[in-house]
Amino acid sequence: DVGLSAAAAQAVQPQFNAFYAENKNYMNGSRGHGYAAEYGNNAVDRFFAREVENTAQQLVNGRQAKYGADRIVDGVEIQTKYCQSAPETIGQAFARKEAVYIRSDGSEKMMAIEVPRDQFKEAVELMQKRIDKGQVPNVEPGESAKDYVRKGYFTYDQAYLIAQSGTIESLTVDALSGAVCCFQADGITAT
Repeated sequence: DVGLSAAAAQAVQPQFNAFYAENKNYMNGSRGHGYAAEYGNNAVDRFFAREVENTAQQLVNGRQAKYGADRIVDGVEIQTKYCQSAPETIGQAFARKEAVYIRSDGSEKMMAIEVPRDQFKEAVELMQKRIDKGQVPNVEPGESAKDYVRKGYFTYDQAYLIAQSGTIESLTVDALSGAVCCFQADGITAT
């Protein structure tokens, strides 16, 4: 029925607009691959029916919240860092040898740092060294670094390709986002 299809399309329009607004031309700048990584990881998590909140684009007085989470997935605050090397990626989470991305849940522990898939192993080793040196607050030396480093779905190079128009990677992520938007419309149409 045409009326039902139109109603379904109208029902998902706000969700589509929200997903589209997450990008807001952010991927065009010098840090575009970082925004692309957030967008891609959000799309994959949503595709797997995880509850995702893109907090990086929630502005405070017109600016991103300093040291706030980029995204929250199933209640876990995540700071996405995609730099050229694992030392640089993990280094971005610290200032003067102190962790700067702290959870807002009152635990005073560090939030999860999401790293490029190809840097994960080295990033965990580097985070473990920082934990053992006491640079991660409210964490005992020897506690597992895997609690504070999260493997992203994409490599560093793939994040760059997601930020570019027309690449296989960007089209795939866009298709995942479109599929998530359409799930709701399909349910309405099926009903």
